[in-house]
Amino acid sequence: MLIALDTNVVAYAGGIMTAPDDDRKVDQAQRIMDALSKHDVVVPIQVLGEYYRVLTRKARCPASDARARLDALLHRFRCPV
Repeated sequence: MLIALDTNVVAYAGGIMTAPDDDRKVDQAQRIMDALSKHDVVVPIQVLGEYYRVLTRKARCPASDARARLDALLHRFRCPV
């Protein structure tokens, strides 16, 4: 069975979408990501686009940092194209 990652899980696990009361969500997302196997997970292309937008718009990461985070995600999990 394949699992498709959701943008919110990826963003919270990366500490991007955080507010003072989001510690629980960040912790849960990090535990989910740590428990996933590369062979059981796919990153939909839509998630890559949404995550890039969250990084560059909401978190105001430079484009080069956002691309590095996407590359790291794609090295960890596969993207069906």
